[in-house]
Amino acid sequence: MIAPGARIGRSAPPGSDGASMDGDHTRADGRGGDRLREHVARVAEAAQHGTGAVFAEGERGLAAFAGAEARILVNAAGSWCHWRQIDLAERRIEPAFPAGDTTLLPIREGAVAAAIPAAATAAREAELSVLATAIAMALDIGTVREVVARSVDELEVMRAVAGRILKASALDDVLLLVAHETKRLLASDICGVLMREGDDVAMKSCVGHFSSTTARLRMASGVGVAGRVLETGTPCMVANYVESRDITQDFAPLARVESVRSALAVPIRARDAVTGVLEVWRRRPSTFTEADTRLLHALADLAAVAIDNALLLGAHADSARQLTTINEELSARYSIISEAARFQESVTRLMLRENPLPEILGEAARFTRGTMALLGPIMEVDARHPEDAELSGQLVDEIRSSLRKTGRRIDEPVLLRAGAGETAFVLPIVSGVEELGWLCHVAEREPDERARLAPGYVALASATHLRERRRVLRERGGTLEAILWDLLEGEDEARAAAHDRAREMGVTIKGPLCVAVMRLPARGADKAIAPATREEILRAAGRELGPRATILGLRGDQLRILCAGPPDAGLRAALGALLAGLRKRPGAGGVAAGLGAASGGWRELPRSFRQGLIALEVAVHRAGDPIACYGDLGVMGLLVSLRGQASLPRLTGEILGDLVTVSDRRRGALLETGTAFFECDCSQVATAKRLGVHEKTVAYRLAKISQLTGLNLSRHQDRLLLDVGLRLLKLLGE
Repeated sequence: MIAPGARIGRSAPPGSDGASMDGDHTRADGRGGDRLREHVARVAEAAQHGTGAVFAEGERGLAAFAGAEARILVNAAGSWCHWRQIDLAERRIEPAFPAGDTTLLPIREGAVAAAIPAAATAAREAELSVLATAIAMALDIGTVREVVARSVDELEVMRAVAGRILKASALDDVLLLVAHETKRLLASDICGVLMREGDDVAMKSCVGHFSSTTARLRMASGVGVAGRVLETGTPCMVANYVESRDITQDFAPLARVESVRSALAVPIRARDAVTGVLEVWRRRPSTFTEADTRLLHALADLAAVAIDNALLLGAHADSARQLTTINEELSARYSIISEAARFQESVTRLMLRENPLPEILGEAARFTRGTMALLGPIMEVDARHPEDAELSGQLVDEIRSSLRKTGRRIDEPVLLRAGAGETAFVLPIVSGVEELGWLCHVAEREPDERARLAPGYVALASATHLRERRRVLRERGGTLEAILWDLLEGEDEARAAAHDRAREMGVTIKGPLCVAVMRLPARGADKAIAPATREEILRAAGRELGPRATILGLRGDQLRILCAGPPDAGLRAALGALLAGLRKRPGAGGVAAGLGAASGGWRELPRSFRQGLIALEVAVHRAGDPIACYGDLGVMGLLVSLRGQASLPRLTGEILGDLVTVSDRRRGALLETGTAFFECDCSQVATAKRLGVHEKTVAYRLAKISQLTGLNLSRHQDRLLLDVGLRLLKLLGE
């Protein structure tokens, strides 16, 4: 094998001399010249078919004159090989005969040579030299023809390639087509398109590689072949990647993995700036030519145009998608606004009805496809739609907790989420600076534009309606409050007039009735309560007592409630719930309530009211239960009333009740029996003997006394009250 860089020359066979060669040349001149011209003509004709035909015909001619096998060798990237093996990856060529018996005949100095047996004579060597010259000239002609043919072919191929590449619209498709076509046209094994990212180039498309690392290749400026191109902006070619001193060896290990030998890279330019690198690699020893560089440049320029085109098409496609999206959003928004306008018109029409809020909430619930709820100022649910919809306790607690936070603006909407997956969009209902309530939209999803628009209209309509309703209720409440005060404190004529006014307002006052009195915490000498707090208290009392609260009134720190029915356990439980709610308010620890005894009708309400005041006095001063019932106080109530300097006739009447108004004949027998009963130590047998009547007569009279006074004579404290009352009546001389 001829090693790279070996000197090419001619060696004479052993034992030969110049005289012998000259003699042979003279004898062969005649017949050898015809053969030489024939082979030269054949070589010249082969030039019409390319360098391969010239090599083949040249070998035949050389072999004919040498009388033995002749081989034409080509220097490919420093390695000498047979011309038929120039495109093979391996260049391991075994010599046809030992080097010492071989004449090396140069055809192109340092590029092409013929290996001929050394037995050729000097005359044959001259003919071989002529033939070598003819082969060299034919190679030149063939090379020119191949270059021309190749140029024509390249133009046609470039046209086809350009058509395929420029038809691709997606950037990834463009880069992949560029890589495939470049690899094919440059007869390379690997091709990659690297795009610039800051000061680096990164592989965007790669074909023909073994390692996945190659597909993710990234090179800094000045590193490797592509980095060198990025740094200089000029092509870079290496014949042996691993041994080259022209590039850094950062990627030499990867080159060994890929079995890379030679590489060529050119810049991809756009508007005079390097935007990327187009690079090819070969795994066989070879040298990229100037023609290869020009072709790769052309492909890089085509790639630049295709990339710009793809980016432009992508930008246009993005713009089209954005315009489509904007158009869809505008259409959807227009549709929502149109529907919202119709919804607003519907809400306006509903506002003209007598009680519009339930229908407005229903319309809003249908429009937003959720649940609408109206909360009062103290977070109670006043109305909802659908009416059977249930708000989870966790969500209601979250709403209450959030809205009670300090520093929250009164006009700030709130978006809350509960653990059950519910989402509440809460808007305030305000009139000026007065908080009227809260409007909630509840759904299992984030509120969309519908759910944000509709509650605003509903909140405005609700504020208008609630403000008007509050004005009417205030006027009505003021009137009913005045009626209540007249019923409890007025003279007979004033009470009768108050009863008539209440009946005109649709309030029915008929027995049995009782009066509840509550003392509330207040500030200042006038014991005034803020209007907003006042309305909250009245609303809470109405909610807890329900239909049992016939009339409510609040003046100063005193809340008076005219209750339907006797002061039973149900009424006490309702008052207890009301007190528990009020005690949660800041500074409301001293809230208490007193209940008067039951009265038979509206005319007896002043007595029940006074009893309620007495019971309230007890409830305020005693520990434990904040509710006191006059009927449970016994003599304690009497003592409290005495401390209040109550008049003896009124006190006697409050104790004995209807007993003092019964007819004289019946009253006398009842008073005599009652007095005798206590003088006989509450023994009915002894009382009967003393009065001279039957025991059943005594029992009947005592039951009648109990009925008229409302006292239970089986209880010690009630017996004590009756005894005191009878003694007061005797004291007054009645």
